[in-house]
This record gives sequence, C-alpha cells and structure tokens, in this order.
Amino acid sequence: MAGQRTALGITTNSAPVPARPDLLWWLWSRNRQDQPQGVYSRQTALSLQALTDVMPSRLHMTVPKTFRRSTAIPKVVALHMADLPPSDIQQIDGVPVTKALRTMTDVLAWSEVPVADLRLAFAGAVQSGKITRTEIAAAKKDPGLSKYTSSGAFRQALEERIKTVSRQEQTDFQRLCRRVAFDFLDPG
Repeated sequence: MAGQRTALGITTNSAPVPARPDLLWWLWSRNRQDQPQGVYSRQTALSLQALTDVMPSRLHMTVPKTFRRSTAIPKVVALHMADLPPSDIQQIDGVPVTKALRTMTDVLAWSEVPVADLRLAFAGAVQSGKITRTEIAAAKKDPGLSKYTSSGAFRQALEERIKTVSRQEQTDFQRLCRRVAFDFLDPG
C-alpha cells in the first residue's frame, strides 16, 4: 500500500491526516514503527485549545527524551524533550495536544507568554472547564505533572513572573496582582 503524500511533502502510511494543514508537521515526529511521537505543547497548545489569541511563530512540539531523528528539525517546529504521561495528553483536531493544566505550567515555567495573556488563558481554562478544581487538587499529589505540584506553587511562580514584569515595565506590583484571578488557583 502506497503512502499518502501531504502538501508539506510528508508521507504517511498509518497516521490520520490532521484537519489543519499546519498540523501535518506532527507526522515528522514518527519513529521507526511509523508512529508519531510528538505532542503539540506550550504556545501551540494554548492556541489549539483557544485559550489565547497569541499565534506562535513556530509549532511547539514535545517529544520523548529518547526521541531521535537523523534529519534536521524543521524550522517551523520548536522541539522540546520531555516524557509526558498519557494523563497530560488529549486529542484536538486529530493530533495530540497537552492538556490545559500541563500547557499552563509549561508556559509559566519557560516564561514564554506575557503575564496578561497567561492570566486570561488560565481564567478562561478554569471558566470553560478545561482546568478543573479536581485537576488542580490532583496536581498536588502528582509530582510528575510539573514542578508546580500545588496551586500555591503555581501562584508563587505566577507572582514571581508578575514581579519581573512589574520591574521591567516600572508598574506597581500590587496593581498587577489585582488584575490576576488568583481565586481560580485555590481548589477550595
């Protein structure tokens, strides 16, 4: 059976072709068994989950730490290495994407999104049910989720980001804090 060649020049034999043409780069992450290994993450996941209007300049993809390719990484792909547990992955538009809580903690850890956008994305994820109080509570018990194993740690990291922005923009720290919906971070 001949493979299906996509518009980007990627041939697939077994993987489904995603609905969005730009997401075909996921197929580049195939292993020797022709199984894609990549999971869209970080800013790309924020965009796919409709949590922010920020459009990343590159497609952020996380692959297992053991991932190896003999070809160069495509310029359109920002590759990250991490072993993601299946509980951190969901399907969107036919491709694997990190779930909202994992996405938020990764973006926060790497300071990749402005605080204002991160605040809106987190509030939107909680309001839409993409991040639940149960997930936040479970994160406290799952040290493998990320380095933010509690809502308090996530809040502290977010406050550190706000302090940095406050210094950089010469804005009052307390004023910026009032704009962040910290009440969503407490699982109550």
